[in-house]
Amino acid sequence: MKKRMMSMALCLCMALSLAVPAGAVSTEPNDEENVDRNYNKHTITFDLNSIESVAADEADNSEAEDSVHLANIEKAREYVLSLGLDEQGYTLVKEACLRELDEYAKMDDIVLESYTVLTPKAVTRATPSNLQTFGTKNGRTFYYNLTSQSSYEAKKNTYKTLGTLQNWVNGTVDLILTFAPKTYAIPYTIFKTMLGTPSGWTVKSGSYIEYFVRITPTTRNIYTQVGSQWRCLLSNQTGKADPTTVFHNMDSRYPAIKSKSQPSVTVTTPSYNDKTTLLNMAYSQWQSNAYGNDPFTQTLKQNLNNLSISWS
Repeated sequence: MKKRMMSMALCLCMALSLAVPAGAVSTEPNDEENVDRNYNKHTITFDLNSIESVAADEADNSEAEDSVHLANIEKAREYVLSLGLDEQGYTLVKEACLRELDEYAKMDDIVLESYTVLTPKAVTRATPSNLQTFGTKNGRTFYYNLTSQSSYEAKKNTYKTLGTLQNWVNGTVDLILTFAPKTYAIPYTIFKTMLGTPSGWTVKSGSYIEYFVRITPTTRNIYTQVGSQWRCLLSNQTGKADPTTVFHNMDSRYPAIKSKSQPSVTVTTPSYNDKTTLLNMAYSQWQSNAYGNDPFTQTLKQNLNNLSISWS
């Protein structure tokens, strides 16, 4: 399926995320506690075959995953519209969610698993959609809300070199999965137990390793008031990334597919916890459209640039 072009804002965002890699991973807590305490969740979950069970033909996989992803995006849009957010005073939430789903539809190699719309539990009507004060710069006040949570699996790559896979099975090398600053050593003995293969087993032709990440973002939007209108200036995310390796075994005597998940990594878009930088960006966006007319959009998907495997 032919991909649509990414928006200028997203392209600029990707350049920033690559230029500031240290900002991609955070030891700060994300907004999950804030969500549980202050927001109602409205969730649609999709019935998916996991990435581990997709057939080995990568070209066919890509087309099938694109089709499923876009179908789920459309279902999520319909769900957002079905919630009657305008009537409840949450027009900004509705607009933010639909805008985000448009961005998700442009992304390569992901499959949306669930989408959650967030609405404030306490409605004060002091600001539209219960915007909260984010900060002030040069006398201009900026506001924010958390608008959504989502979950998607993002496929990164496969490894097929049979000789290296045999060395891994023989125990002479370990697979090293790297995501952001963390590394995970994955010896074949982990898969040997799951598969039940004997010592001295020979890897069959066509076997390969796949690695991907499950991303679970919480999205924050930052606004300011322009006359009687509220303009969204920035959209960024925090959340969890769960790296996973999958060994696709082509020996019919043993289970065909087995996966091993690694500990979650807390990830943020660049400068997510740096209020000064974000206020400067928001001010520039309000003052001169520094990042384009649309909100400057940052997503956790960009952190997939840090995912790789090696052997040691």
